[in-house]
Amino acid sequence: MTNAQTKREIKGFTLIELLVVIAVIAMLLAIITPALKKAKDSARSITCRSSLRQMGIGFSSYYAENNDEALYSAGGEDFWFLQIAPYLGDGKMKTGGLAEEELRSTMQILKCPMTKAPEDAGAGAYFGNAREQYRYAYGQVAGSYTINAWVGGWDYKINPKLGHVNDAQARENLMRSYREKSSSRNRADVPIVAEGIWVDTYPEDTDQTPDKWPAGKDLSTGNINGDIGLGRIITNRHGMSTNLLYCDGHVASTQLDTLWAQQWHKKFMKRYEVTITKR
Repeated sequence: MTNAQTKREIKGFTLIELLVVIAVIAMLLAIITPALKKAKDSARSITCRSSLRQMGIGFSSYYAENNDEALYSAGGEDFWFLQIAPYLGDGKMKTGGLAEEELRSTMQILKCPMTKAPEDAGAGAYFGNAREQYRYAYGQVAGSYTINAWVGGWDYKINPKLGHVNDAQARENLMRSYREKSSSRNRADVPIVAEGIWVDTYPEDTDQTPDKWPAGKDLSTGNINGDIGLGRIITNRHGMSTNLLYCDGHVASTQLDTLWAQQWHKKFMKRYEVTITKR
């Protein structure tokens, strides 16, 4: 018997064996990929809640130095995120410009990690959506969070209920609204900041639910047809749930259909029958 006959033959993969290996790898990827995406999204949601908690510290510090008064703004350089910036280590923004790069680290907490910068880099101000940040103040500031203007925010220029009056009267109206409808800045059931598609909103219990939104508006874009209510903060950004910062400083994740069951202001009539399906 020759060496060639006794030598162990070395064989390669057959085509069938190769196809089996590829199929197994594909199956493993199909199983692992959703789990990895879920873990990544969960980590981003945790980062989002951490940013909201930092904002809560900014609000608390602001209140402590301003006799427990609501944040008031006529827009521009004194808007809410600029008023809390000095309490988050960015004192320049108290009197500085609105350029995004000047907000340094403070601006970063205004951007939910589930969102990206607006695709349109123009100077115009426009709404964001579930995955894209809004661009505000002539395109100079981008963000993902919305203040509950019943407890602080822009005045009569956005809220027609306050009427078009001078700045002094507008501030008085807002302060009255703040005290009467929120009672106390320390309430644990009144949200002060939510994830959203614009800088502020005035939620009402009569706001339309997504099933009644007009054609072309869904949970990825929000209902932005002149809406100043819950339509600005009900977007599918975290798997049909959202994160809220409350007046007492705590942060919680809640399902979208429970936004109508939050106490946005003292006279808000909670609705528990709302059911929201993805659309």
